[in-house]
Amino acid sequence: MEEWRRLTALYGEMGDLEIRELAAQINDLTDTAQQILREELKKRGVSERSSISHLTSRETADNSAEVHWDSEEDSDQDADGAIRSVEYTWKTGLCRCDSIDEAAQRCEMLSRAGIESWVQRPGSQFSIPWIDAPGIGDIQINVAADQLEQARAVIAEPIPQGIIDELKREEAAPAYEIPVCPKCQAEDPTLESVEPSNNWLCESCGYTWSDPVPDPTTP
Repeated sequence: MEEWRRLTALYGEMGDLEIRELAAQINDLTDTAQQILREELKKRGVSERSSISHLTSRETADNSAEVHWDSEEDSDQDADGAIRSVEYTWKTGLCRCDSIDEAAQRCEMLSRAGIESWVQRPGSQFSIPWIDAPGIGDIQINVAADQLEQARAVIAEPIPQGIIDELKREEAAPAYEIPVCPKCQAEDPTLESVEPSNNWLCESCGYTWSDPVPDPTTP
């Protein structure tokens, strides 16, 4: 139950780009994580199949490479709370960014150039030594060492407006709001199941209800 709550909170805090990236790798997750991820995708109205096909179609269309986002669950700490740094010599720091948006845009540039990238935040388990330049921020983009020079040439260019607009459109989708109990108006109901739609239980008054079943013919 503790793991369920932790992953539910973690996935709920992820942006749409991160959740789609995770969905494309759903088979690598534990059974519990897969179930929680599917529930989160359903809340946001995102299809697991569309996430995978979206990633695949982009790779096919423009020879894009994968972008790896770390998360808080990647933190590796000793019993006393000290973070252990694990170095991987085949990856190296490329640049640092001030925001998730900037990191996503830079990674998209690299991806379209066929360069795989890893986004590292403070506390990441697989941490590469932090660099001072170019760019200053708490988010670092890492690349394979043998693609470093190519990657530097890519990010030396201005971020294309098309990439900025595309990522903004993806993030503009309205976030799913947890409903309140229709009977007593209590907040934070329990999601009991997601088939054929979200099925809720109010622990305050015991009332149960379901969201409308989506129309499969609706685009």
